Amino acid sequence: MVQLLGTLVTALVAWSTLSRTLKNDRSKRDEEDAQKINSFLGALKTEITTLWPIYMEKYGKDLEKLQQGQAPGQFPVGDHYFTVYKSNAHLIGHIPKVALRDQIVRTYIVANGMIDTIRLYNTLLVSAEQDNRSPALIQQRWNEVTAYAFEMKAQHLTLKDEVTKLQVSLEAFEQETADNKYIKAQETQW
Repeated sequence: MVQLLGTLVTALVAWSTLSRTLKNDRSKRDEEDAQKINSFLGALKTEITTLWPIYMEKYGKDLEKLQQGQAPGQFPVGDHYFTVYKSNAHLIGHIPKVALRDQIVRTYIVANGMIDTIRLYNTLLVSAEQDNRSPALIQQRWNEVTAYAFEMKAQHLTLKDEVTKLQVSLEAFEQETADNKYIKAQETQW
């Protein structure tokens, strides 16, 4: 009987120790995952705050001044934008705030669409500039270019709105995370 009781006590102590260890491991993993997400969101914020002023300087300010019937010159477009987003896309689904996840995806979809729009506009512009057919066909081509340029302006304004929303969402998440860290630090002091 004493031996059975000893075995039972040993088993309970082992179970309790194992349970605490598993709980601590899970808590540590959760903290590491939260840190990955926070680091990703911080890097994403840096990417947006770096790219947006460059975009506005190269494209945005000209598009915002564009009037109906006007066609700006070509816009230089490179490759490999949104490095942080593309290389960390697998983390987006782990962001705890659904609205923030949705805003990130929506913003980057609109931004990629804007790059495609600019590339197509450049193609249309070059084609119109090189068109040497009849004046009526040349005029038709230029009408297409100016109409597309104005559509490009509308897409720019949509992108501007989405970027602003994303910046606000990232700031709010960052502030909420900082507030939660402060609260946890205060709780551990008591």
